[in-house]
Amino acid sequence: MKTSLTERRLLILIVALGFLARAGAALHFTGQGAAIDYFGYDESVYYSLARHMAGTTPFSYTLQGAELYFQDYRIWYVDAPLFHHPPLFVWLLYLWQRLLGSDVLLSRMLNVLIGTVTIYVVYLIGRRVSGYAGLLSAAFISLSAISIQQSGLLLMDSLLAMLTAAFILSVIRFSEDGTWTSLCLSIAALALSMWTRYTGSLAASFLIVYGARKKIGWKDSLKTVGAALLLFTPWLLWNHRVYGMAIPIGTWQRIASWPQVPLPIYAYVAFLPVVAPFAVLGFLGLFRTGRDALKEGLAALVLLYLITFSIPAEKEMRFILPAIAPLSILAADYVDGVRAGWRRPLSLLAIAATAASAYVVVRAGYYWYLPFWHYHELLPGQNPFMSGLT
Repeated sequence: MKTSLTERRLLILIVALGFLARAGAALHFTGQGAAIDYFGYDESVYYSLARHMAGTTPFSYTLQGAELYFQDYRIWYVDAPLFHHPPLFVWLLYLWQRLLGSDVLLSRMLNVLIGTVTIYVVYLIGRRVSGYAGLLSAAFISLSAISIQQSGLLLMDSLLAMLTAAFILSVIRFSEDGTWTSLCLSIAALALSMWTRYTGSLAASFLIVYGARKKIGWKDSLKTVGAALLLFTPWLLWNHRVYGMAIPIGTWQRIASWPQVPLPIYAYVAFLPVVAPFAVLGFLGLFRTGRDALKEGLAALVLLYLITFSIPAEKEMRFILPAIAPLSILAADYVDGVRAGWRRPLSLLAIAATAASAYVVVRAGYYWYLPFWHYHELLPGQNPFMSGLT
């Protein structure tokens, strides 16, 4: 697919803006943490784990005997012989700190780069729909509040979002060229997604839907999923060695009894337009896939994420970050399909709303990685949304 000089220049501008926004968020959060002596709870866990590895071995994936940083008084994993999330993000953080040091801001730059790479991967996927959709979806992700905010914090969700997008792109390329290289990249991306978080396995839904429509073949689909599971087996065996048959799988231990779901799917649907205003257009795009294999696969992944994380009792907006990228492509495709006279105004309006949302959310601070329904517990009598406006 050839690109024009104008398209390449616009892409460079979009990626550069995305990098600056993410670096700015990392700077803001680091400065805010110094001002109010606050460091995100999950961030403190990952940071402490990485520092513990630096002082022992990369396989010291436990807080037993570790020096605890920041919110050490709240960490309930101290007595656990093995942290319950898969270790890929912490391993990357450990290697990053070995190269650049353990400064908090420098540590956060790892996610800044991961988030920036995601913008380019989204462009490559979106361009399979159209050149316009590629640039517009990249712009949406570049300026998305939830993507910027997560890229500025020491959390694993940005890595999972990038690997999920990389898996989608690898599957598309395999359907185009059928080479072993593309197949191996698909396997690696899916396996690494699971090594980041168990729910990385949800990305396989894209392969199932897209593969069925593109006739990739059930053998190749089974090869991809089976090989990825095989590569994930060492983590499961590690768990088994430590815990026996009671493998701790985090969220699965806290599943709410169905159908008494504390917060149904519309809670996420209602909140997404706040942190990603283009989601409104993406929701419209869910119903206008036109029997297109790529768009149907993206829609399936978005819906599966929304449904899956409407089941657990404990939920945060960041959990569905991997669904933001496919949603941005569906939104861009919807805009590309409107009447020519409406396309540019609608694009500019969506971009402006997305940028305004990012400004408010990042200014509001750490607490924006939680959804609305936690505010009354964390900040009684305060309104973080309004604090972002002032």
